[in-house]
Amino acid sequence: MGGLKLANGEKVEIKEYFKETVSAPTIRLIEKEMVKLSEDPWMPDPLPTLVTCAVCGAFNTRYENPNHPYTNEEIAEECIGALEAGASSIHIHPRSPILPILYTPRYWMYKTIIERVKEHIPNALFDGCIVTPDWEENQKILSLLEMTPVNTWASFVGMAIIGEVSIALGPEKCMEKAKMIQDMGKKVQVAVYSAGDIHNAERWLHRTNVLEKPFHYIILPALPGCTPCTSLEDTFLTTLAEIRMIRDIFKRYHDPDGSIIMCCAGRATMHLGMMSVLMGEGIRVGMEDTPISYPWSDEPIPSNKQTVERIVKFCEGIGRGVATADEFRSIIGIKR
Repeated sequence: MGGLKLANGEKVEIKEYFKETVSAPTIRLIEKEMVKLSEDPWMPDPLPTLVTCAVCGAFNTRYENPNHPYTNEEIAEECIGALEAGASSIHIHPRSPILPILYTPRYWMYKTIIERVKEHIPNALFDGCIVTPDWEENQKILSLLEMTPVNTWASFVGMAIIGEVSIALGPEKCMEKAKMIQDMGKKVQVAVYSAGDIHNAERWLHRTNVLEKPFHYIILPALPGCTPCTSLEDTFLTTLAEIRMIRDIFKRYHDPDGSIIMCCAGRATMHLGMMSVLMGEGIRVGMEDTPISYPWSDEPIPSNKQTVERIVKFCEGIGRGVATADEFRSIIGIKR
């Protein structure tokens, strides 16, 4: 039975305290309400967290982070470390063996990395960018992956050309790429870099009925030319606003199973992704999206494994846990 603590520190039973002024039914109602720990649950039981690790990117270098992997062997080892730490999936970018600061997407390089990792972790889930001008090469690369991003930006103020790669797509090419990916039985990950890209995605992929359900998005703010996150407040507002915009698309197109991943990018680092996890969505960590560990310092990320360990601990601490590779596939609708 519930009790009341009086100003003098004395604890008395509710029924005794109110016995001369309140009816028995009212006392029972007061007891029921006062012993509640909280209101009824106001959010659904969240699914396990989708945790992707992007171990090396298209443009970060050892100038920003001396620990950044370059060679196929280094990239493979970083993948293994991230997966062993609990990552659900891996996103990779091979680097040029001649000039390793350049992203050089070649089928044989992807194949070398993925086969080396799968010798240790056969069920590893890989995604990566297919952005060469050669569509036959893109299809060969995609045969090794289970998912790939489709970018819907209208303009990108940062690098539009990286090494041998052109990564800007207009509406027709965007739709063509999405259809090709789905025809090969792979998953489209809609990649958005600003709020305008979310609107483009709706116009190009949803209104045209190109995109298959369940929809799956990845948000990449805080990089040059993307939605800016120049303060902690910007970071929180960006996370909230862009996730809500995408969730509105899910509602308009009747997809209750849509999912979102937020990248821990730029100076915002982990704060971006942690807000996404708190909102019931997923997170991408790793050296592709930022070379640094914290918003307030230039301390470099020591390893991809370490960043995964940090976010796994955070997810478990808030009661969500982390998806396995097979749970990841099930949640976003990857066909095997």
